[in-house]
Amino acid sequence: MTVVDLTEIAQGWNDVLDRLPTAFDGVER
Repeated sequence: MTVVDLTEIAQGWNDVLDRLPTAFDGVER
């Protein structure tokens, strides 16, 4: 794995974590 690969994976996880709160909001309502 290269540094670029790790950066892209980290960015992907950031996107997932950003979407989690809205997903939980949809479940609660």
